[in-house]
Amino acid sequence: MPRVARPKDSEMRQKLHQLGILIRLHRMSKQLSPDELSQLAGISVYRITRYEAGQIDPPFSALCQIAKALGMDVADLLKHESFKV
Repeated sequence: MPRVARPKDSEMRQKLHQLGILIRLHRMSKQLSPDELSQLAGISVYRITRYEAGQIDPPFSALCQIAKALGMDVADLLKHESFKV
């Protein structure tokens, strides 16, 4: 997988941070550790934690894998009443 640089634009960094929070909240609502989500999604725990921290932009394929591992659609993964992603 190619290396993805963290965006320099502050608005984009904020969106990545919000996305990471949403991934973490959905993971925690399913009572999964980062390692368990990693195993279910087939993505390294290193990448899962970096996505959750908003350090890197997950490709759409990774979002699909994470959503599937959490038993939801990608659109549902991106929803949370207190965030607009």
